[in-house]
Amino acid sequence: MRKIWLIAGLVLTMLALGPPARAAEPDGPAKKAGAKQKAPAKKKKAALKGPVVFTMEEVSAFEFGKDTPGRYPIPRGPYARCSASPSKEVKAYPKLKAQRPLYGAVSFGGDPLDPKSGKTYYFVLDASGEESPPGTTKEPAKEATKDSGEEEAAKAGVKKRTSRAIVSNPAAKFDRLYFDRNGDLDLTNDGVVELAKQSPFKTSREADPFGPGSPILPQVFDALEVPFDFGPPLGEKPFRIVPWLASVTRDQGILMFIPATMRKGKIKLGGEEYVALLTQSRTITGRYDSPLVQLELYPVAPATSALRLLRPGSLGDFRWIDGQLATLSASPTGDKLTLQPYRGDMGILEVGPGGRTITDLGMVGTLVSKQGTVPLGEPTLVPPKTLPRQYKVPVGDYQPVSLTIQYGRLRFACRPSTDYLPAVSSKSPAFSVQVRKDKPCVLEFSGKPEVVFLGPPKNQSFKPGGQVAIRAMLSEPWQKIMITGLWDTTKKTGDLKYRLGGEEVTVPEYARLDPQIVIRNAAGEEVAQGRMPFG
Repeated sequence: MRKIWLIAGLVLTMLALGPPARAAEPDGPAKKAGAKQKAPAKKKKAALKGPVVFTMEEVSAFEFGKDTPGRYPIPRGPYARCSASPSKEVKAYPKLKAQRPLYGAVSFGGDPLDPKSGKTYYFVLDASGEESPPGTTKEPAKEATKDSGEEEAAKAGVKKRTSRAIVSNPAAKFDRLYFDRNGDLDLTNDGVVELAKQSPFKTSREADPFGPGSPILPQVFDALEVPFDFGPPLGEKPFRIVPWLASVTRDQGILMFIPATMRKGKIKLGGEEYVALLTQSRTITGRYDSPLVQLELYPVAPATSALRLLRPGSLGDFRWIDGQLATLSASPTGDKLTLQPYRGDMGILEVGPGGRTITDLGMVGTLVSKQGTVPLGEPTLVPPKTLPRQYKVPVGDYQPVSLTIQYGRLRFACRPSTDYLPAVSSKSPAFSVQVRKDKPCVLEFSGKPEVVFLGPPKNQSFKPGGQVAIRAMLSEPWQKIMITGLWDTTKKTGDLKYRLGGEEVTVPEYARLDPQIVIRNAAGEEVAQGRMPFG
């Protein structure tokens, strides 16, 4: 095996940073832009003077109706990877029949931004039937390639829809689940969870969302009742969770945990009506007053404009309503949803030159905190040519989850560097943007940009003639920002046209400033070259 040393030469137009190819993102703010833009159609003012409370009823999380078009056909939830190795944390497992049971653990009630939070529950999947002896194999379930009906349809020139099945375990059918629901690390005293007699998936859209005869449907188990603390005066209450063995091979599997119920209601504001769903999609906490509970919003009437008053996201997200920052909150059980103006402290976030002689400065995008996201300004149908330099935002600690920055003649897209640094990817991200009431928070990008190669890893060896994937990032180390694109706004290359809210929108497209990469081997010979976008 021969080592090939990679020497990359990067040619950048400027060491200062730069931004995305468009004038701004379609959902960017419409603060004082310094340039005229087409005004959206006038609509009834939605003045929000005080709290507005809406009633939410409990319904099945597998409900899909005409009032929620476009909803994903399978409810989402956390999942656990299963393996053939039992956990050392478990004190006792029940007597199992499967010769190759699958073991795993899942965490509920945690914060996605903090991997150490939440409570861990252990489980094991067992097969009640006799498994084939070691060394013998059974014919695995077919993976839906071609059947006789498909071949006949192909001969007749008719394309037949077939179901893509997930390969079942070749040695066992897992039909029993032992789950440590009381959390005492003893799986012998919690009972056994059997397969559901009727899969809830079959009722989700009046038909099987996986196609007829899919072998994964029988591997949905009866709902678990897991206790969660709802706070005083409610105390501890059970929350129903449906385990679903989504995929399985001989010694591995993925067990999904899907919330069995959700909250549904109607919100009416400023002449607009929505169907609102509160779902515990990403993390199951049992209670609905967590800022990370998912809020899905479906307009009752067809959209006449892209500027909807309310937008989907997390419950804790801030939302702009007719120039007013508003928040949504829910009761612990989710039976009440409250919309009200934000009354908290505000601070200043702005872009600075960082000691450079730059006056054309601005930004647009979204910040994220532990509570939710904050849009920088109100949505606008047509993005401005000039981006606002300064915003008033709620006091707090944020990460720039997605920003477009105007920096002189350059524009660049950026996001936190923690998204790609392996050393910190498994940790809670540091909230580098700290907005305070008494002092402006300035994004200056004053550090010298650095090119970071993420691939290939150092000291990796390659066989002669093999392919090598090169991946580079441009990083601003001082504020831990990753640059995902550079554009020169003085060089227009064309226009981008798309439809937004029933109207055609045109924004300028600028010249990309992608680096030129040259790769040489240990002998100094050039083996490859070309342009490589960041990101």
